[in-house]
Amino acid sequence: MKTLHLISASPFQSRMLDSALPLLAEQDALLLMGDATYLLQESSRTAALLETLQTGVKGFALQEDIEARGLRDAPRFEAIDYDCFVALCVAYDKVQNWS
Repeated sequence: MKTLHLISASPFQSRMLDSALPLLAEQDALLLMGDATYLLQESSRTAALLETLQTGVKGFALQEDIEARGLRDAPRFEAIDYDCFVALCVAYDKVQNWS
């Protein structure tokens, strides 16, 4: 079952990513939104973790949230808009909200 994992909590206030990463399976996707987009900062302690996502796991981040925080896109994460977010929710069998 393909699952879209949503993380919106700040990496500085939550350990949701640490809980979610071991459960990501091939063909799953991880969507960063809200303050979770701070995970894309190069200096973030979790940036290296995100780069080690297993093959087959897709990474997405909401473009509006990236821009609002003055961040840049990360290599493994595709910046998407809200229309694409809705399309992803429909395309995956299950949506797991971690925050």
